[in-house]
Amino acid sequence: MCCHLPHPSRKDQHLPIEGRYVVVVIYVRKEYLTLCELEVYGTPAGNHLSLSSHPSPINVALKGVASQSSLNGYGNAHNAIDGNRDSDYYKRSCTHTEQETNHWWRVDLLDVTRVTAVTITNRGDVVPERLDGAEIRIGNSLENNGINNPRCVVISHIPAGKTYTFQCNAMEGRYVVVVIPGRSEWLTLCEVEVFATVKPPESSTEGTSFLVHLFILSEKVRRIMTLMNIFSYRTSV
Repeated sequence: MCCHLPHPSRKDQHLPIEGRYVVVVIYVRKEYLTLCELEVYGTPAGNHLSLSSHPSPINVALKGVASQSSLNGYGNAHNAIDGNRDSDYYKRSCTHTEQETNHWWRVDLLDVTRVTAVTITNRGDVVPERLDGAEIRIGNSLENNGINNPRCVVISHIPAGKTYTFQCNAMEGRYVVVVIPGRSEWLTLCEVEVFATVKPPESSTEGTSFLVHLFILSEKVRRIMTLMNIFSYRTSV
C-alpha cells in the first residue's frame, strides 16, 4: 500500500513505488467510488527501456550551494544537501534556524533546472510538527530571498524521521526554497533532495561517425596525392 487518504484536502506524498498497476480502493464499507482525475507521475523502471529515450532523474541538490535565513547551533544550511538522511539533529546532519517569521532555507542549483520532484526528510528525534505548512517554491528570482517564486506544494505534515517526495511537474528554476510563511517558528530540514531529469551522455555513435568521416577524408586526400604523384611522374618522363 502506498498511502491512506484520510481527507481530500490533504496532499500526502510518498517515496517512489515500483509497479505496473495503480489501484484506488475503498475497503470495508459499502460505498460509491468517484474519481474526477487520477494522475500518475513516474519514470520507467525496466532495464529493457533505452536510457537515451528515458533519461533518469538525479539529485542535483548535491552539487548546489545552500543558505538559510539564520543559524541555530550547528544546523548549517549545507547539512540538508550532504546526502545523509539521518533524522537525529544531534548527529549534525540537519539544518536549524532561529525562531523567526517567514524563515527559509534555499539551495542554488547553479543553473536553471527543470525540477521533477523534491524529497524532504523531516527531523526524527523531536518536534516534527514544526515543518507543518511549509511551502516548496521554485524559480529564478532572489526577490524576498526567493520565497516569491512559484509554489510547488504546501507540506501538510511529514511524520517524525520520515521522507516524503513531492512532485513538481518539471517546474523550471535555479533556486529551490523551503519556507514556513506567516508564523514564528524554527525550520529544521534533515535532507532535501531535488530531482531533475538529465539526459545521459550521448552514446559513442556520434564519435564513431566522426572517426569514419575522418577516415574517408584521409583516404580521399591519400588518393589525390597518389594521382598527383603519378601525373607528376608521367609529365617528367
